Amino acid sequence: MKYLIPILFLILGNPSGFSQKITFRILQFNDIYETGPLSGGKEGGPARVAAYRQKLLKSGKPLFTVLPGDFLSPSVMNSVVYQDQKVKGRQMIELLNAMQVDLVTFGNHEFDLKETELQARINESQFAWISSNVYQKTPQGLKPFEKTDGLKSDPFLPCTTLVVKNKKGQELKVGFVGVTLSGFKPAYAEIKPFAEAAKTFVDTLKLRDQAQLILALSHLNIEEDRELAKAVPALKLIMGGHEHQAHTEMVGKTRIAKADANVRSIYLHSFSVRLPKTPDAPLKCKASSKLKYISDKLPEEPKTAAVDKKWKQIAFDSFRAQGFEPEKVIYKTETSLEGLEASVRNKPTNLGGMIAKAYQQAFPEAQAGLLNSGSIRIDDNISGDITEYDVLRILPFGGKVVMVELSGALLMDILKAGLLNQGSGGYLQYAGLKQEDQDWYIQQEKINPEKYYTVAMTDFLLTGQEKNLVYLKEGNPQIRRVVFPDPSDNTHPGRDVRFAVIRYFQDLNP
Repeated sequence: MKYLIPILFLILGNPSGFSQKITFRILQFNDIYETGPLSGGKEGGPARVAAYRQKLLKSGKPLFTVLPGDFLSPSVMNSVVYQDQKVKGRQMIELLNAMQVDLVTFGNHEFDLKETELQARINESQFAWISSNVYQKTPQGLKPFEKTDGLKSDPFLPCTTLVVKNKKGQELKVGFVGVTLSGFKPAYAEIKPFAEAAKTFVDTLKLRDQAQLILALSHLNIEEDRELAKAVPALKLIMGGHEHQAHTEMVGKTRIAKADANVRSIYLHSFSVRLPKTPDAPLKCKASSKLKYISDKLPEEPKTAAVDKKWKQIAFDSFRAQGFEPEKVIYKTETSLEGLEASVRNKPTNLGGMIAKAYQQAFPEAQAGLLNSGSIRIDDNISGDITEYDVLRILPFGGKVVMVELSGALLMDILKAGLLNQGSGGYLQYAGLKQEDQDWYIQQEKINPEKYYTVAMTDFLLTGQEKNLVYLKEGNPQIRRVVFPDPSDNTHPGRDVRFAVIRYFQDLNP
């Protein structure tokens, strides 16, 4: 399904006072972690986007392809070892190079990588990066990130201007800023307040570059996008990401547009601009934004499809070396297992419950299973033949299953925090637990704050790093015992969360 959302940025003055029009288009996609299509090949697929882009180029109208962040992580392939190194986003850079992306900005997940890993990916990229509010920490102080080939370095610009011409040679200067959310603190980067940075560099674009139309690449949550639109009304379009769900709205005269993650959908923004004949006259600009869903009805561009095929083969070879059989079918189901991020971060899902049961099964003594929804990264609904590779896609971070004996009071605090985390990765999926009205039950028994219970969970949850769960760590006096898998037991399913889930699925369909 497609729909067209008209955007009227500004209409002023008499058309007779304007020169001939200049048109251009922007293809936007955001939050991409998969090199290939989803839903058994029915949805998404970067190679299909690349083919659509080539079709657009045949019209002769100028086209810019942009990506507002989150493409280097997380991915099942980032645990793959290739040429004696973990891949860490290398496959995505090769993919985006093949797609011929023009302009990107940082997402928060780019900083999942170590500094040296991120620098290597930047150096491999053939597209431009901009960032108005992200700076690299060095012993000499803050500086822009930069692309380097060992001989020269090209610092990232805080803003940039692209020039569009019509057939008569008349020019339109289009300015771009790029901002990233600041609610996290990378060890090697400082992220300055986004609205202040955007305002500063919008002014730069106006005064220094005489940009006539200014747009933003934004990796912010929707509340922050709204804040940005209000703080910098000169932005006519904010092309955003982060939530993984298609969304559009107007804030004043600024359009905010986000597509679905993993190119389930993309945006095509079309601009028609008439330049004023005199410098003091206003600009007349009309634009429309079309959300296009990517399906198997579209062909694949061969070069991009070849990148997908190459890296899937590399991944399968690596996973086999780790003891997995990626193509092995372990479970058959006609019921769709719900792993979309929009679902698992907002409600209990059948997939979340099954993973929690798998953790519980890894420790038969455990009365319940618990996991943070942020560990589920597939952002897909799957059914039919479920393979080990699907499990790897679901839980790319891996980690161990541990059993924690904790007080009922602490368990209730954890469960309440999970509800507070709704909408984020800290929302909890569980098994063996249920809530009725304001009360929580474990194994059909109302949780007693004075009693102790055994709960299987990921070792990550026990680090206290999850949102609103800083107290969930060894050393908490309300934790009486923590049981880790025996490191000498190569058969214990808890040695890796993926093995635990694979074992559980196999037991369901022996």
